[in-house]
Amino acid sequence: MVRIDPQQEIFSTIRKAIEELGYSVYDAGMPPKGTPYPLVYLGYTQQNDTLTKSQINGTVYQQVDIWHSDARQRGTVSAMALAIKRACFALTHTASFSIGAKLNDQSIQPDDSSGITLLRCMLEFKITFS
Repeated sequence: MVRIDPQQEIFSTIRKAIEELGYSVYDAGMPPKGTPYPLVYLGYTQQNDTLTKSQINGTVYQQVDIWHSDARQRGTVSAMALAIKRACFALTHTASFSIGAKLNDQSIQPDDSSGITLLRCMLEFKITFS
């Protein structure tokens, strides 16, 4: 019997995999002022279930954002994105589920919504689970 919602278990597994790369990972609001860049932020999570008689199967979409305070550091951000993609693609299971990750979408762009120009890479993973 599943004791934790699949999206939460997958979220925690992804967070751990990214932290093992040595990156600072945040998920409950942006980090406090003065936090050093680059950093990783785990954004929205969406889950679509397919129920069977005995289990929950489905798909989780997980957004992972990489932020850098220097918009000229695109190479650093791209290298981080590749490392994170490789780590997520290598995940095959959580404590309760078999999983498989694919990249649904990736974009890199400047973001000046905070009053300063930051570089933001958005990765959206599609993770199937059973």
